[in-house]
Amino acid sequence: MTITIIITIIITITEADGRGGSATAATHPLAFPLTCAASSGADMSFLHRSLSPLHVSALPPILHDPDTRRRHARLRELNVVQGCREFAKRRDGMIHAMDGGLWLHRHVWLGEPLVHLVSTDRARLVAYGAALGLSEARLQYKPLKDPRTDQRREAWHWDLGGPVYPPRDERLWGAPPHHVSPHRPHPATARSSAPAS
Repeated sequence: MTITIIITIIITITEADGRGGSATAATHPLAFPLTCAASSGADMSFLHRSLSPLHVSALPPILHDPDTRRRHARLRELNVVQGCREFAKRRDGMIHAMDGGLWLHRHVWLGEPLVHLVSTDRARLVAYGAALGLSEARLQYKPLKDPRTDQRREAWHWDLGGPVYPPRDERLWGAPPHHVSPHRPHPATARSSAPAS
């Protein structure tokens, strides 16, 4: 069933575009999250009921999707596929972002829940924003201090709130990263390189 959904989506998007070719479907902001959701084993039955081949190509970006349940499902799967992570400790999240990961940092701004999606990898953030339907102009630049070195590094973040506030998802909880200085080898590496006695 999920294979049928994927094929229908790709064919419909390609025909609507008028140019043909698999690259069009692969880079379309609709095809990416839905295809990945199906491959991850997510329950796609509600999409099968709510989407017909005649209006799949007209489905709005996640940001503008008026169907709350469908929007949350698409956003949830996008976060999983893109590799977003949450951490109980801010330091762990900061280290993940410093290493180029996507860190979901939840906080409250003026009484409203908000998430900063933070990373030092601008390209990953831009790709996430494109899949979500955000304009690249909204991506915010704010250098952050690497907790391992106390040196400031270039970093960017998306403000995610309102209709694109990321649903909580246990799949996004990441294990604490190894707190190893970038100037020192990882303990496993040091052991493997030590001469045998």
